Amino acid sequence: MKETQTEKTKNSFFYSFFEKYSRFCLIFVLFLLFTLLFANSSKWYFRKDFSRDKLYTLSPFTKELLDTLGEKVQITYYVSEKLQNLYPQTKDITEFLKAYANYSRQISLKIVDPQKDGSASMLEQMGIQPQQLQSSSQDETSLLTVFSAIVVEYSGKNESIPFLLSTSGLEFDLDSRIQYMATGKQRRAAVIIGNGQDINETYPYLLPWLQSAGFVTGEILPKQLPLIDAGTPLLIIGSNAFDDDDIFEIESHIMAGANAAVFTSPNSVNAFSDWQAQTDKNTKFLQLLDFWGIQIQNELVLDISNYRLTMQSPTSEGGTYNEYLNYPFWLVVKNPQNTALAHSLAAAFYGAELYWPSPLQLFETEELKIEPFLKTSPAAWLMPQPFDTDPFSNKGAGSGTKSEHILAASAQGIVNGFYTTGKSQPVKLFICGDQFLPSKMIEYTNSPNNLDFVTSVMLFLNGEDELLQIRSKGMRSNSLEKINEKDEFAKAKNRTLFDCIILPCLAVAIIWALTGILRHKRKFL
Repeated sequence: MKETQTEKTKNSFFYSFFEKYSRFCLIFVLFLLFTLLFANSSKWYFRKDFSRDKLYTLSPFTKELLDTLGEKVQITYYVSEKLQNLYPQTKDITEFLKAYANYSRQISLKIVDPQKDGSASMLEQMGIQPQQLQSSSQDETSLLTVFSAIVVEYSGKNESIPFLLSTSGLEFDLDSRIQYMATGKQRRAAVIIGNGQDINETYPYLLPWLQSAGFVTGEILPKQLPLIDAGTPLLIIGSNAFDDDDIFEIESHIMAGANAAVFTSPNSVNAFSDWQAQTDKNTKFLQLLDFWGIQIQNELVLDISNYRLTMQSPTSEGGTYNEYLNYPFWLVVKNPQNTALAHSLAAAFYGAELYWPSPLQLFETEELKIEPFLKTSPAAWLMPQPFDTDPFSNKGAGSGTKSEHILAASAQGIVNGFYTTGKSQPVKLFICGDQFLPSKMIEYTNSPNNLDFVTSVMLFLNGEDELLQIRSKGMRSNSLEKINEKDEFAKAKNRTLFDCIILPCLAVAIIWALTGILRHKRKFL
């Protein structure tokens, strides 16, 4: 059928209108589409993860865990509104929880301000206490009492994360608690202090740190090992107080198939007084490790990669001043090249500070595979007896031969009996030449790295490599309010301006140009 004159006129009008305003139409449609998506974001949750390590993406382990849940899980995030204003990175916690809950219909999520809805007293009865954080402004400094806790409920049971300010380790914490409530699986660790130190005095943070990672743990004596299942890994710290009976019980437990981590040294240091060091007379336990192919040498390791101390020195007028000294006996290990990158522990290693460590020599056998895990820089050197650990006489790089030294190693396979006969079941061992690494020495360096490292080692011994990988995921806040360095602030501000203003404008300009090119081409068709 032929078009009528009216229809031709109408079609011509719409064609010319579209030809003239095509770019505006396309931009308007795109704008309308994005507006509708944002307006319905509570129903259609979508977030594309462009982070380098996929920090905002649930791991396969998490997805598999959530897929196997037989009942509903209720996650409640109790967060004070004023905390969100003080620490904007807590908004990342909310976003991650939304992604976590959005994956499975078995997960329900509630965000609650306990100081508004009256649930603060209920939380305190559960053992979740508010925290006091300092808030500063131009006019005043004040303390704010705030909550930031997660309670997970499943099948009549509940577990909690008492306080958090970022998403670092959050996926691990949620998975661990849900896994325990759903399956009853517990991870255990038995701690043995073998240097005569009091665990509450010298290692006060160790047990709480392990417990916060979901470990059922406590200190035991070697003579109690026959009462413990061989599936419980050992964490042995120090060894100069062990007698023959103690070593026999430890060896028997390992021979039965128990995995073990050992943090010890042949030298004792007055760590909380004058820092004087001397070699121990009792090295019987070290002889057992040596028999298995892991020799901890008597020297002390020093390295140019070390911790800088702030020491008070006297002035000629009788006063004092702060002097900053590089202390080569406190090693700082944080570079990836100082670790065995192929090892499952490497992904969860953020660094460690070692205090007066001793080097290792390794002698692998056909039945026991031994590999270094931590090494010094190539510019480290050794100090034999007599030891001079005075910070003021050890400011420089030292005069010893510079080379790389092994600080920690892992072993997997079968060990031979030293006090007993026969061969062990397949075992995992982790050996580090530093008995102070998990001690309260971390108060000097003000870093949680050492305790995180020990926790990762125990996860490795428990065979939980998947959770170990999850635990290595941490999310950093990109809020400009929490960046203190001027240069870093300027860089972050420029990145924000580019991402939020320049990039969208560039995208609009490209769309505008493309529509113009298409329109221009149509004119010549």
